[in-house]
Amino acid sequence: MIRLTSEPILLDDLVRAAGDPASGALVLFVGTTRDHNQGRQVERLEYEAYPGMAEREMEKIGEEARRRWPLQKVAIVHRTGVVPVGEASVAIAVSSAHRADAFEAARFAIDRLKEVVPIWKKEFFEGGEVWIGDQCCGVGAWSDAAHAHGANHEHAERVSASGGSAAGRDGAGDAHPGAGQGARVAGGGVGPPSAIAPGPAKRD
Repeated sequence: MIRLTSEPILLDDLVRAAGDPASGALVLFVGTTRDHNQGRQVERLEYEAYPGMAEREMEKIGEEARRRWPLQKVAIVHRTGVVPVGEASVAIAVSSAHRADAFEAARFAIDRLKEVVPIWKKEFFEGGEVWIGDQCCGVGAWSDAAHAHGANHEHAERVSASGGSAAGRDGAGDAHPGAGQGARVAGGGVGPPSAIAPGPAKRD
């Protein structure tokens, strides 16, 4: 199961999709919208994606995880559209014979997703809204095969929506390691569809 959805993510379906009789461990990661970020009261998040391209990159993540670790199955689902506080925006399930491999592969999958998959997040808070980060097609720390099997990797800076430097974000804005810098969508796009089209949300 590798897909985008505009509906709430059903975690039981994800667990079933990743389950396998040969597995002795199944790790489930769920990223949710929290109610605060950088001193702001968050009301909701809104995600945009390039369908087709996003799923292809997610498939590559699953394939790479299976190359790096002895896994049974990998399932990844990412939400698009409005995600209210408390609901899941992304979920990843990984099964393996042993828990260490499953934990490491799940960590890799969410970090790499944040590095390369063309999905963008807008935060709505009391008094305003802002695009968070610049996620797409980055090289990132996890692109180095030397980081396979749980090797430590360093935080990488990337350009934020405002033009400054910011770490990659989870949920309503948790910093996470390994975000690539400076890459763009194939064809010259620099942000989500609504930001590329004429309008107030255009990003550099």
